[in-house]
Amino acid sequence: EIVQDWDEVQQQYRDERLDLLNAVLKKIPAKELATAARISERAIRAIRNGHSRPSAATRNLLLRAAKRLGE
Repeated sequence: EIVQDWDEVQQQYRDERLDLLNAVLKKIPAKELATAARISERAIRAIRNGHSRPSAATRNLLLRAAKRLGE
């Protein structure tokens, strides 16, 4: 696609931390993760699929849940 207006150009950055988190989350069944983190399975799927970015609070809940489930 040819850019007509440079104001329309937006730099996109990959969040490698989110990629790493998703790699860990995909190893745990959504139902178990949702129960452990106390968030919905739908939210888990949206985060895993890249349709949603977790807030800092949700990210912390997911990390704690993944750690507990991985032990």
